[in-house]
Amino acid sequence: MDLSMPVMDGVEATRRVLAEQPAVRVTGLSAYADRAHTKTMRSAGAVACLLKESSAERLAQEARAAAGPAR
Repeated sequence: MDLSMPVMDGVEATRRVLAEQPAVRVTGLSAYADRAHTKTMRSAGAVACLLKESSAERLAQEARAAAGPAR
C-alpha cells in the first residue's frame, strides 16, 4: 500500500481494507524514510512498511513473510 495516494492516503486505505477483510496482510510503501510513517502504517494494521527504493529481494522477503502465519 502506497502511503501517498490521490483521494485517500495509504493509512486510511489500510484501515478500510482491514475493516472489511481482516485476514488481508498489508505492507506499506513509502518514499519517506522516517519512523513516523512506519509507526502510522503499523498502527493502521500494516504488517510492515518499506521504502519504495527497497531492493526486489527485500520486497520479496516481506511478501513471503506476509503470506505466512500471522505475526
